[in-house]
Amino acid sequence: FVEVNGWMGAARSTIDSKDVIGNGYRSFWLSTIDSGSRPEMVVTINGHLGLEGGTVICRSGSECTLNCVAALGCDTAEYLCETGATCNISPSQCDGTINTHQGITCPTRTTTNNVDQYMEEKYERNQELYDAFDDFIDEMLENDEYDKEFAFEMDSII
Repeated sequence: FVEVNGWMGAARSTIDSKDVIGNGYRSFWLSTIDSGSRPEMVVTINGHLGLEGGTVICRSGSECTLNCVAALGCDTAEYLCETGATCNISPSQCDGTINTHQGITCPTRTTTNNVDQYMEEKYERNQELYDAFDDFIDEMLENDEYDKEFAFEMDSII
């Protein structure tokens, strides 16, 4: 069980758990949440922009549920379903045919035969974003403070 309540508490992480809850602002920003070999996984995003830029992977043989609760909780997120997986989502209308439902932003839904190859290609496409995020974290650690101007630059990349 993984529950993240703080701002960017598990940003750019790889999460390996059956039950995942993101309550904090950008709690799983740019993160990957992967069902692995589990038979089931439930991910609930309650925080504002909680899964922004992140990916939920449901692998073949797994049954996964992604609950997008916050209005922008799953904004710019991706729900990646490997062939042979059962991918459930709430709201159920976020089936890949619409962008929003009753104020809830839906993630992009993708089905693939090869999750690992897809993720490798996605990482290459988003390298600039990941590098900018790393610079952002380095700057915060160096200055021991939150640089609002740099955070604005990060928002413009996403």
